[in-house]
Amino acid sequence: MSEAAQAAAPIDGGAKRDRAEGMPLRVYRWAMAHDRVAALVLYSAATAAFFWPLLFNFFAWIPMGYFAPLETADGYHFLWNFWWVPQSLLSGHGIYFTNLMFYPQGTSLVLQTLDAADAVLSYPVQAVAGVVAAYNSVLIASTVACALAMYLYMRPYAGRSGAFLSGIVFSFFPQRMSQLLAGHPNLSSLEWFPLLLVCLRNAEGKKRYALGAGVCLALIAYTELELLVMAAMLLVLYMVYRLADGGLRGLRSWAVPMAVAIGTGAVLASPFLVPAALAANSRGVALEYLRLSGINNAANPLLLLIPSPTSWFLSQPFLGYYSGLSGGPSQWPVYIGWSVLALSALGGYLGRGRLRYFFVLVGAVSLLLSLGPGYGALSEPYRLVFEDITFLHPFRTPARLTIELMFAMAALAGMGTAAVLRPVGKRWGPRWRQVAALAIVGLVALEYAPAVALQSTQIPAWTSIIANDKGNFSVLTLPAGSPPVQYSLYYQSAFDKPLVEGKLSQVADSLPAYAGSMPYLSLLVSPYLSVASGDVFAQKASDANLSLLVLSMYRIKYVVVNDAYLSPGSYFILTNALLGSLGRPVYNDYEYQVYRLDSFVTPQAVAQEYGTTDLVLPSNGWETPYYGARNVTQSSALLVYSTVGSDYDLNIGAAPGLRWCAGSMNATFAAVCSTGDQSGTALLPGLQMVAGWNVLNLTLSASTAVVDRVQLVRS
Repeated sequence: MSEAAQAAAPIDGGAKRDRAEGMPLRVYRWAMAHDRVAALVLYSAATAAFFWPLLFNFFAWIPMGYFAPLETADGYHFLWNFWWVPQSLLSGHGIYFTNLMFYPQGTSLVLQTLDAADAVLSYPVQAVAGVVAAYNSVLIASTVACALAMYLYMRPYAGRSGAFLSGIVFSFFPQRMSQLLAGHPNLSSLEWFPLLLVCLRNAEGKKRYALGAGVCLALIAYTELELLVMAAMLLVLYMVYRLADGGLRGLRSWAVPMAVAIGTGAVLASPFLVPAALAANSRGVALEYLRLSGINNAANPLLLLIPSPTSWFLSQPFLGYYSGLSGGPSQWPVYIGWSVLALSALGGYLGRGRLRYFFVLVGAVSLLLSLGPGYGALSEPYRLVFEDITFLHPFRTPARLTIELMFAMAALAGMGTAAVLRPVGKRWGPRWRQVAALAIVGLVALEYAPAVALQSTQIPAWTSIIANDKGNFSVLTLPAGSPPVQYSLYYQSAFDKPLVEGKLSQVADSLPAYAGSMPYLSLLVSPYLSVASGDVFAQKASDANLSLLVLSMYRIKYVVVNDAYLSPGSYFILTNALLGSLGRPVYNDYEYQVYRLDSFVTPQAVAQEYGTTDLVLPSNGWETPYYGARNVTQSSALLVYSTVGSDYDLNIGAAPGLRWCAGSMNATFAAVCSTGDQSGTALLPGLQMVAGWNVLNLTLSASTAVVDRVQLVRS
């Protein structure tokens, strides 16, 4: 029997069975005519009950986990995403590249978790009530939509009560709640999965629904690439089930709509999928790192049965099981629920129709893959899919595959609920059947009820100073690690100026390379390292003397210090350096200090002020100074400013026997090479420089070297 045919035969036995439940005829007719509306109202009420603190603070706060360790700053990052996507589209620019972070180079956002679908769909709310309200509307609406979409899918197979239970399970299961409370709307907007299957089911009778399935696939792609991988797995397993169930008989009825859906989704999502595939294939990831990340972020089988930190009623006695775990906190809560597990087992065994075997297949495969690469032969399917296919290398969080596991468990639990209620209704009548249904839903709600806390989204007052400055400049906020950089990205929506720092998904670096190599900047971003013994460049202008020039080179006009994330020692070093270069802050409160460079300076002015004809600055390949030395890579560069064109000799102090070669990007001289003597000094003579900036490319015979002295002298 096709899925459409199974759906056409209601599981609760048609009108007679429903009418026999004892409700008045008028109420019965209203219920049948407003079945979906009633489900929508009930799901909305459940969502409001669980998220009531947010509803009373909808425009100024966002949710987070109530119990540690689920507190993250990722929600602020998605506030930036929701601000950036419509702003970029309305201005006529692409959304997958920005100059607003990692200034001045900018950065690609192709593999960033933008959640463009939700950003666009929520823009009407943002235009009226702001980005915080838009973000919260996505969380609330997706919670209701997940439940309702699952209800629509399961209604023909599990009856009203079973389908309602399926919606509750699918919308409030702990992995989804943990992603939502961790600030990941891209991983909690799951309503497109059941809607995809609803459209494919309906497409077997009405072909136009195949286009709707394609739209669902495209929306999944624009929401999160990981979800698209899961959707592809779901479709593959669905095809396996249909072939096993009916063979080639009736193949055309479901294969053609599926092909149309996949083709439509591919076309609609191609502006994103093509560059994403190219970027994923070009990003080199070591196999050892893939496996380590897969193990750290895999589902812990024990935690499948341990109530998660997202649970309001059950979490506290079990929080100890979640301490000391590796990987991301939002991946840990994979708790299935004891009642849901029992109902799912009943659904798999007693559920009506062969479709239950499809859900069993989805649950088994997703559970196996969610365990990651650390379980020997059991992990071979995971390694085959996620390690051997280069495009899938960015997806290193196997625990998230429990999203598909819970889709299957929700469906089976609905079938199990229907199986439990049938004999209750036959033996004790419809009223006790209703009581039993309420008891089952209440039991699941007790296990799944999320513990919701709130975090403020108030924009600091200092942002108005930057917003009112109409010049062309960038902003550096310190420290630049996570979570301060995520706050800074959100605050950027108030002043719309580029940031030196940034945050990308699955990328550890939050600063461009020059921030760690440039004198003065390296002190600001790593005060505890750089202050130890000065720098390696022997020249008349010290690092402090070069501070205004370095800031001017990257048009950094404002430096913002968040002292809440600095140790006392680092704060002392950092603020002293800023006071010495920029003077007193233009803004200072209990948490933030803002320093301003009143005017940019030129290299000519700096050279003249300190009585020198040349300035040397490190560029690519030079790491942060550490105890008076710097690591340098095999290929590196120096920026040399000369007030007059002249020949120079370059002295480099490093390990003896290293061979150095220097070449000019300006092509003013042929490559010059030298080998370090017994003291480690290599002399590279006769380097011709033009007036102005010169780029001096260096190569050495080793992969890295420790340099303790660099001196450029006119020949």
